[in-house]
Amino acid sequence: MYYQSELFCRLQSVPARYRAQLYHYACRLAQKESIIVSAGPESYSIWIGLRSPDAIEHITGNCPLPAFLQFAHQQPMPPVPPPQEA
Repeated sequence: MYYQSELFCRLQSVPARYRAQLYHYACRLAQKESIIVSAGPESYSIWIGLRSPDAIEHITGNCPLPAFLQFAHQQPMPPVPPPQEA
């Protein structure tokens, strides 16, 4: 992704039900990294700036960043509302 003269790589995509956890994860990472959160109809993605040393580590498979699902399980999980009937 290209945004404001910077390139980003997708760090994680998750189903929409993890939206709140992804937001908290992004806020934590944004304290030291350039981060973008994008939303689709059924999923959300977090992107990290390619200038970040952590992005290079992620791309090469030596990621020092905490895994999203590990982070999400440390956070209180909000209840997932049942699907609404049409």
